[in-house]
Order: sequence, then C-alpha cells, then structure tokens
Amino acid sequence: MQNNHSNLPEFYIGIMSGTSLDGIDAVLAGFSDNKYEVVSYANLDFDTELKDVLLELQNVSENEIHKAQLAANNLAIHYAELVSILLEKSGIAKDKVKAIGSHGQTIRHQPKKNDVKNAYTLQLQNPSLLAELTGINVIANFREADIAAGGQGAPLVPAFHADYFKHVLAEYTKIVVCNIGGMSNITILSQDKPVMGMDCGAGNVLLDSWIKHSLNKDFDENGSWAKQGQLNSDLLTIMLNNEYFKQSLPKSTGRELFNLEFIINSLNSLKISTKLNIQPEDVQTTLVHLTAKSIAQDIYKYADCKNDDKKLLAVCGGGAKNNFILETLAYYLADYKVCTTSELGLDTQNVEALAFAWLAKQYIENKPSNLPDITGAKKYKILGSLYKS
Repeated sequence: MQNNHSNLPEFYIGIMSGTSLDGIDAVLAGFSDNKYEVVSYANLDFDTELKDVLLELQNVSENEIHKAQLAANNLAIHYAELVSILLEKSGIAKDKVKAIGSHGQTIRHQPKKNDVKNAYTLQLQNPSLLAELTGINVIANFREADIAAGGQGAPLVPAFHADYFKHVLAEYTKIVVCNIGGMSNITILSQDKPVMGMDCGAGNVLLDSWIKHSLNKDFDENGSWAKQGQLNSDLLTIMLNNEYFKQSLPKSTGRELFNLEFIINSLNSLKISTKLNIQPEDVQTTLVHLTAKSIAQDIYKYADCKNDDKKLLAVCGGGAKNNFILETLAYYLADYKVCTTSELGLDTQNVEALAFAWLAKQYIENKPSNLPDITGAKKYKILGSLYKS
C-alpha cells in the first residue's frame, strides 16, 4: 500500500457491526507507505430495543419496511456517536479524515450463483444520514458490486488480511486468519499459493442463541457454561451432516441457516434415548465443537499443507475471547500454532473495523478489493458507494 505523495498518514474510519450483534466496533486508522496504525478504537453496545429489532428483521415480520428504516436511522446515530468518540480520543479533526468505511448490519444474505434475479445481500444502514451527522464522506454498500458480478459478496476481508499479514509469512509457510463473529470465516495465506477464503459456518451465533434460550443470557462468557458439559458425538454428527458443510467453494452463510431452529431441528433428529439424556450444557459444549471442527475441516480441505510446513492459526473476532473455543481449535488443529491476532500486533476486536477502513481507502484510490477466486465473482470490482457529507 504505497502513498506516493508524502509519508504523512492518511486517516480513515472503519465501522463494523457483525451478525453476532454483540456491539459496534470502530477504528480511526492512519495509512502511510506500507504501514497501518490504529490511532483510536471505540466500541458501543446496541441498546436493547435496537438489538431486538435487528434480530426480528432477520426473519419475516410485520411492518418490516418501517421497522427497517427506523433501525437504519438508529444505526447511523450509533455510528456517528462512535465517530465522535474516535475523533475526541485521537485529537484528529474531522476534515483530516478522508472517508468512513461503514459495513452496516447484515439482516439478510442470499447469494445465488448465476441468478442475478434472486441474488441479494442487505446490510441495513443510512449512510447519507451518517455523512450528514459526521460531516465526513461515507463509503458503504461494499457487498453489492460483488453480488452483481455473480459473487457471494462474502467474505470480503481476505484481501485485507493478505495485505496486512503478509509480513508474517516471512516466518510461517502457512497462515490461516480465522474470524469468529456470528459466523466463522477463514483466510488462507501461503508463501507460494493464491489467497483463499470462505465462510466455514456458525461462529458465536448458535452459542449465543442456545444460552439465550436456556439461561436467558446473551453470551457464554469465556465458554464457562460450555466447559461444564460433555460433547455429544451423535448431535455433532447430525449438525455436520448439513449440506452447507459439504458445499463447494465459493460459499458464504448467515443467520438464515444457523439459528435456534437449526439447533432444535438437530436435537429432534436424535434418537429418543439420546435426546432424553442430553443436558442443555452438553448442547453448548457440542456447539463449541461444531464451530471448531467446521473451521478445522475447511482448513485441512483447502490449506494444502505439507508435514514440514510451519503453520499458524490467528484468531480474531468475539470468539478470540472464548478460551474454550481456542482450546478446542487447538485440539482439532494439533499441527498448527494457535494464537490470536493480538499476539501479531492487531487487537482481535479491531481486525474487521480496520478492514472496512482499508476498503474505504481502496474505493477512494479507485482500486478493486474483492478476490474473485474467493467470492466467485466474474471479475475484480471496486467495492462500495460514495455518500457525500
């Protein structure tokens, strides 16, 4: 990433709120030469009312359009509050920020290969309002151009991972960057092969759904409840038999598939004797194994590793805070060194927000940022749309 004009940093803001609905992450980043610097970081939880509406909009509901538009306005207000916090923390004036890269909140994701009539992805937000509230230009709608070109519109972060973590490849022959948010996705970086990436399946979304259903808690802190249970191999086998895990590349997924109904249907498929003996915490344990094993399966299927490769798995996202998930990944990936991106110099909570700051920079510089081999698009595309302040 070369800046031919000066060595002074160019500032961009990236905002990301993922399918786990665990809050909004934002970074103010400085880009100069080949260096990235997170100047300031901020996080904001969703208020209960907004989170409930966003969950409701994942499925068909009454008066959807009205609810969606009001939620989009509310998101813009949340995002603008984060921008204000970032600028205040950093001491950087808003006119020094070239653009905000805003992902929005995914509420539907339906990619359809070679079917432009029925393919779409919807990231709820109001970028015009965000630009007005902040006085900064906004780049948004990053996924639509890839979908229009026949792609999945996801995952988009592998291009950023390849750019940011390329220096680590001097030490390792194979690096897998694994983001565990609501869904899990991986980027496979090699010294001698093209970048690969995909959505592996559910990340935290099933874990959060089950503990909410069972204990009325929003999440299982550090996997403490899951650690109390026992793996149920029959349930894990049923879940892994879902067609998504057998799907060829490109592939991406969302709450349309991985939700509470997925868990209930899987439990209903168990034999009566097994069903009677399984405890709620056993289900939670098994869901951790589903997250970890589905990631491991894709790594072993697509990473094309040799026995003498020096291999690293770097985990980011909310799942990186769950020690039980990290332990289970290490169990399934015994020949990999498992760490978090924080150990490589990039905080686990900053990775995706920084990616969207980078994507905004790519747009401003008129550079494509999708990877057709990963998304399935017919060609490279400049991603995003500009909303002027």
